[in-house]
Amino acid sequence: MADKPPPNDPKESSENKNDDSAKPEEIIASKLKPILEDLQLPEEESKKILEAGVIIVKEARRYKGPLPPPEMLNDYNLIVSNGAERIVRMVEIQSQHRIDLERKIIPEQASQSRRGQTFGFILALISLGITTLLSMSGHEVVAGIIGGSTILGLVTVFAIGKQSG
Repeated sequence: MADKPPPNDPKESSENKNDDSAKPEEIIASKLKPILEDLQLPEEESKKILEAGVIIVKEARRYKGPLPPPEMLNDYNLIVSNGAERIVRMVEIQSQHRIDLERKIIPEQASQSRRGQTFGFILALISLGITTLLSMSGHEVVAGIIGGSTILGLVTVFAIGKQSG
């Protein structure tokens, strides 16, 4: 036979049950009422505190993205003349700015990458040419050092470039 929880068990209290249909202000009110009763405040002050708690809950809103939700945009119109239109225009201007930057930056990055590869190839050819000349003139050790360091450097650059890209 299972033990019944005591009559004042918080698990069984209707105030602590999670009701998905309850509005946030109802949940806050149910949590604040016992606290206010314990404080033994006058009825008028308890009512004001309870209403303030509900107002705070109603005003806490979040959104993702560059634009607030439509109902919040309407609230901006109440505060600032054409507030919603100004916010939408600001987002449009910022979006266009970002698009313009991407149109300039992406081709420039591709160009910079091509220049780097071209200069690297030219330096490799010069280094290998010097290596060939040195080895033909009897300076094999120096040629080996220059040729080996060039090849090692190129392999390292391409290996690191592929890992980070």
